[in-house]
Amino acid sequence: MTAGSFKGSACKASATVGRLGGPATASLEGVSLKLTYYAGAAAVGTYTLVASFKGSTDYAAAQSTAVTFTISQATPTVTVTDAGGTYNGKAFPATAKVVAVTGTAGPSLEKIAPTLTYYAGPSASGTPLAGAPTAVGTYTVVASFAGSTDYAAATSKPVTFKIKPVVKTSADKTSAAAVNDAALLEVVGQPASFQPGSFTTKGSGSQGSSQPETQARVRPLAPLAGASGFSRARNRLA
Repeated sequence: MTAGSFKGSACKASATVGRLGGPATASLEGVSLKLTYYAGAAAVGTYTLVASFKGSTDYAAAQSTAVTFTISQATPTVTVTDAGGTYNGKAFPATAKVVAVTGTAGPSLEKIAPTLTYYAGPSASGTPLAGAPTAVGTYTVVASFAGSTDYAAATSKPVTFKIKPVVKTSADKTSAAAVNDAALLEVVGQPASFQPGSFTTKGSGSQGSSQPETQARVRPLAPLAGASGFSRARNRLA
């Protein structure tokens, strides 16, 4: 039995027994060897193993010399991701995972979760930030696993991400704020029978008679809060 690293399953030993004039085998005259482990053989630690032969028709019972072996901590794989995004006033936290020797990935391993360290800039250098960044810029994050009973400490590769500024589009120009800045118009004039939408200030009747002259003028109205278009302009006679 030789030393090895933690595999998440039992580290099984092998033993053989020799016969007179023949090769060593796992059994002798139909009697198999018994392996006895002291302190177990699954978790990290140092253990002792003894192989015992209980005897057969032609062979007496025998026992091997005790063998000591060690199961050392395995090294997990730590990964981290952060896609970044467009500034929204909120933090952009990264996501870390730890991969066990069995290939299973999760947010923690043996109840130990990785810690995330953020740096301003394209490398993991300088003074770490207090937490996940919120402002526009380039950042780098590293995930660190502190280690557990069966796993050694490990660190992910640094990952760089960006928080991009908000880009104004042409659609933003048609917002309510933009409409509020538009001048809305009204018509002020005489007579009271003047029809909205008509800007005629003088005309002739069907029999050639003259209609009263309208002293009309156009002036801007105050902007309408929350206006959704220009259709809210109105005409009014004074």
